[in-house]
Amino acid sequence: MAEEAKDLPSLANMPWWELYQDEELQRLIRIALEENKDLKRAIASIDEFQARLYTARMDFAPQLSATGNLPVARLDVVAQSYFDLRQFDMQLEIAKRTLLAWEELVRIGQARLRQGLINKVDVDQFEAEGENAAARIAELKRHMIQKENELSATL
Repeated sequence: MAEEAKDLPSLANMPWWELYQDEELQRLIRIALEENKDLKRAIASIDEFQARLYTARMDFAPQLSATGNLPVARLDVVAQSYFDLRQFDMQLEIAKRTLLAWEELVRIGQARLRQGLINKVDVDQFEAEGENAAARIAELKRHMIQKENELSATL
């Protein structure tokens, strides 16, 4: 009897939507979970905040410093520039994903506006946030170019 109980699926291990015995309802729930745009936006925000947290933690990382020897001091600048460049690269990837999420929200917002479900102010807000994300990408690219030039000058 105990052996048979091991083979039965545990309620805790089952996806919650499988508790419903209706196949169509289960299919609709799966679609809703896969295509939930708010969830995708939340994930993009989480990714962005994780990158910000990583950046903030880097301020507490040990710093390499050298004095009295120009070649060693230059290597310190080369290393710091490289790490800064890698950080900007990671932030750029997150900003690109964030922009894609806002572009999708704008598209959805415009469709909902045409249907009369939301007002123009909401769509304008989505567009403004998308423009902020695009501006962040441009800013990161500018920082990356500066760091690449800084890195090239020290080599």
